[in-house]
Amino acid sequence: MLPILIVDDTAADAALAERNLRHCKILNPIITLHSGEAVLQYFSDEFEMPVLVLLDMIMQPVLGIDVLRVIHKRGLHEEIAFVMLSGLADYRILQEGYQLGARSFLVKPLTQEDILQLLSKLRGLFVIPGDGGYVITLASGLSAAEQKVLRFAQN
Repeated sequence: MLPILIVDDTAADAALAERNLRHCKILNPIITLHSGEAVLQYFSDEFEMPVLVLLDMIMQPVLGIDVLRVIHKRGLHEEIAFVMLSGLADYRILQEGYQLGARSFLVKPLTQEDILQLLSKLRGLFVIPGDGGYVITLASGLSAAEQKVLRFAQN
């Protein structure tokens, strides 16, 4: 099962995001990182490909947009669903984030409703029922027939 990364320099916001993912019965392992440097280090080491990255855009000294620039250069934005998080809507940063491959934006603090809406519309991801909850998986990990069945079931 692929992990979900939560990257937020505010521990309370990261904990709330994780708690709400768990309340939505998401079974994927969750890895919490507290800085832009930490997420860049994660992607520099031998890493387990995450299915979803919830990335705070306003962190110091490495901003979320800086992380997206590096990820885009490495081509990882095509395989991983990056979602920008912020308490402020800086439209220049959001526009650049989308150009760099981010798939969505959510305003912090995250609610369960935010997460459910995100998962229902995020392209390239499937939410599959599992034992006692749901597993988020990448479309690329499924055969064309499996994707077709899941799309039909989700509609």
